[in-house]
Amino acid sequence: MARAFGALTGKLRRLLGGPAAPRRRRHSINLELEQFEGRLAPVVGAFALAPEATTGLGFDGVVAIYSPKGGEFSPKGELRGSGALLEGGRHILTAAHVVDKNRDGWADLGTWEVRFTTRSGTYSFAVSSANIDVPDEWNGKLQDGYDVAVMTLTEVAPSDAERYRLNYVGNEVGKELVVVGYGARGTGNKGETKPAGVKRTYGHNQFDALGQDVDPGFSRDFGPWGTLAYDFDNSGDNNPLGDQGYRDEGFAAHGDSGGPLFIDFGGTIPMQGGWLAGITSFGTSRGDADDFDDKDDNSTWGEINFNTRVFDHYFWM
Repeated sequence: MARAFGALTGKLRRLLGGPAAPRRRRHSINLELEQFEGRLAPVVGAFALAPEATTGLGFDGVVAIYSPKGGEFSPKGELRGSGALLEGGRHILTAAHVVDKNRDGWADLGTWEVRFTTRSGTYSFAVSSANIDVPDEWNGKLQDGYDVAVMTLTEVAPSDAERYRLNYVGNEVGKELVVVGYGARGTGNKGETKPAGVKRTYGHNQFDALGQDVDPGFSRDFGPWGTLAYDFDNSGDNNPLGDQGYRDEGFAAHGDSGGPLFIDFGGTIPMQGGWLAGITSFGTSRGDADDFDDKDDNSTWGEINFNTRVFDHYFWM
């Protein structure tokens, strides 16, 4: 399901100095997939709890995103997901569904909070919904591959928060990745067992395929364009995209929406450089023999994660 790059222009024109293109309002759409919104962490470990992404490991540019207090959809304010600081220090890359809970094509109204935790301390930045951009093509359907958003800070982020480079060359499939975010933790045989919103954690895996190359039979009759897919292997029978031989895999959990996935990071932690290749979007499973416990979307072995592919949206960003 190929789409042309030319359709990805317009929404961030304001960031480049010009006015934003006019947009038509969209209707709310009911989803059949489970997004990783409310999944306040990204990582379930294969055999043990995922390690904490403490400060100084290269992840201090990974932020927690909180919804507006007093807003229509979360009046108390809640941890909605994660995001990553881009080069220049003023833009946060996240998922569109993190900031658009009712799927009407616009960021939910109000003042959002972006929270950094770095070696020098914890910092909170207020972001108006007017300073949050999503593609014109975002229609609330995660499987359409436009689940991406950019939040603009009114001032530069802390100097010790890493700025991440966007992967603009593709070539992700088959490469080891590290996924980072805030929230629930657990293991491959039990799924999520620890509460969300407590720690920033990370895990390793590898990109198995482009989303459009995944057999639709694996994932409810869709093969989403503009995504990267990886599964949660256990080097046994629960390997829907094939056993790639990586023993200690991590996997996204509830609340990790918008969190970054890095490649070419040096293969070790602390991370050495690296390129931001994906944004956590949604997960699913076949609910059959490939899924360890035959339960859909609880982050056990045999499930599949789809992530917005940065390369396909690079020119929009």
